[in-house]
Amino acid sequence: LLTDRLSAMIALSVFFGLLAAVSGFWAASFLDVNIAGSMALACGALFCLVFLFSPDKGLFGMLSERRRRKMDFSETSVLVSLYNLEKREPPAGGHPDSRTMFRSEGFASRVVGFLREKGYVKVLGENLVLTERGRERARATVAGEPDSPGR
Repeated sequence: LLTDRLSAMIALSVFFGLLAAVSGFWAASFLDVNIAGSMALACGALFCLVFLFSPDKGLFGMLSERRRRKMDFSETSVLVSLYNLEKREPPAGGHPDSRTMFRSEGFASRVVGFLREKGYVKVLGENLVLTERGRERARATVAGEPDSPGR
């Protein structure tokens, strides 16, 4: 969970083994319980900590990455939608607000807020409008360029 290199994995194994042995021994001495069981419990506790907090493969790291990807996908969806709407003849009342494409208005507001902070969109009245920077990112996304500007 912490590394893919064998040499680093061996070093980490030695470090965590020593840490579990020492902490298990001291916990067993303090609590007057079985030393082997305390060492095994310390190993399990260390594994749980690594499983939860490992930056790349840990549970919280994966959830954070998933949240980031969801936001990035949503931002890109709004930009591409606005880019495609610009090419069409606007309806009588103007283009609808892109926030209606999300089920949750709170999430939509966050997406639009991030897009405004990054300088991709601006709000004119009730409508979202692409800035030149947003238009360029949307164009690059539609064109399938691997590394769109502004990311």
